[in-house]
Amino acid sequence: MAENFDINSFVIERPTKAIFMNSDDTTAWYTNQIQDFSVKVDGEEETKKDAAGNTIATVTKGKTCTTSFNVAVYDLNIIAALNGTQKEIATSSAKIATPAFEEVKVTADNKTAIVLKNAVKAVGTAYKLSVTTLTNDGSPKKIFKQGSAEAVGVFTYTSGTKTVTFNEGDLAEGDTVLIVYEYDAEKAVRVAASGDKFPTAGKLYVQVAGFDICDQSTRVYAYYRFPTAKLTSSYQTDIKLDATIPMEFNCAVDYCGDDKKFYDIVVPSSEIA
Repeated sequence: MAENFDINSFVIERPTKAIFMNSDDTTAWYTNQIQDFSVKVDGEEETKKDAAGNTIATVTKGKTCTTSFNVAVYDLNIIAALNGTQKEIATSSAKIATPAFEEVKVTADNKTAIVLKNAVKAVGTAYKLSVTTLTNDGSPKKIFKQGSAEAVGVFTYTSGTKTVTFNEGDLAEGDTVLIVYEYDAEKAVRVAASGDKFPTAGKLYVQVAGFDICDQSTRVYAYYRFPTAKLTSSYQTDIKLDATIPMEFNCAVDYCGDDKKFYDIVVPSSEIA
């Protein structure tokens, strides 16, 4: 008869993966870039004291549970989850309005007409562009206005040819022109932070890798299973090289389950790769 698998102590190396599932068990998001995983359980306790002020009993009335980790890379699916939205993927029939910043060096060939790389997105019947020349340090120098006919300091835009046309003499060879506009992109993704959408509760699984305390060649994988976890709606992401995305969850008990658990930990005898 085979021995039962029974492990107690092992060395945690690092958290490796996290997956969040919707209430219908479909995958909402997945990442293999987690770090700094932690779980916190707090108890609400009241004490009973006698007439002299001595504690004679402590009653625990309830518990709360939170879990958190950081995502090491900038992940748009994770950003969408934090906002209670989904990442949008552009197609030929569902294009995404996309900003464009074009810096153009003025030559003898384009002193009065610059052809843009993209067609400017129409806003109703209008096409809106921001045009300025730049100084050597990149600051705005000469700011142009958009009009229906070229004039001093006024440019026009022709949608059919994607052309920005300037008045004769407004630009000189060597000038740098910055043209900012939006266009409809067929190849782009978009994530929105909406004021009326929030994260929803679901199932969270976190995999932790380690090894046997007596035999470091024996790998151990533990699975943290949170049946009802919900991302907090407050977060901050720093936009820099070494930044991470912090994720914090409020966990509720599995109220309709038999053991009313916040989470459990499962350690199988082997890992399925």
